[in-house]
Amino acid sequence: MHQQLSSLLAAGGSPGQLAKYARQLAERGVNIRAIGGSEWDHQGAVATLIDGEVDGAELTDWLAGQGYRTRLIHAAEAVLPDEPGSLATAAERIGDLNILTVLVADTHGDVGLVSFGFETHDEADTARQRLSDFAVPEHDLTAAWEDHQDWDRRNPNERPDPHHPHGHHGGGGRGRRV
Repeated sequence: MHQQLSSLLAAGGSPGQLAKYARQLAERGVNIRAIGGSEWDHQGAVATLIDGEVDGAELTDWLAGQGYRTRLIHAAEAVLPDEPGSLATAAERIGDLNILTVLVADTHGDVGLVSFGFETHDEADTARQRLSDFAVPEHDLTAAWEDHQDWDRRNPNERPDPHHPHGHHGGGGRGRRV
């Protein structure tokens, strides 16, 4: 099963911290599958989706030693339809559980793979149960990614046009609204 990390990168504004953080993960052989974050009042944190083969507890301790306050987050994933309101519906189903992080791990066709992060494994299990038909069973992200890449090979998408203002070739392209 995959994992999420939540790491504080900036306390008081620290240019270059994302580059340093990403380089340190890379040097430890950690492959970032998805990442998101923001800064608010000079405090900046990132949520990072990583492979399950990584010892998350050891990595959390190591990152703390590098100056990054980090916590291990338990993930529950859902495949949501690409339509207005699908994220709201998923969050409503999760209900009273405290969602610590949310990452869009991938979009493809008319769906998006969304990873919700929780304090405990039990909360993540409860979220998967509440998400029912949207939920993705616990899985190994590396195997899931290999399946996804195989699907991509069998179902090629039109490559984005970097010169087009919306990144696609003419008619029919549509933005992701997950």
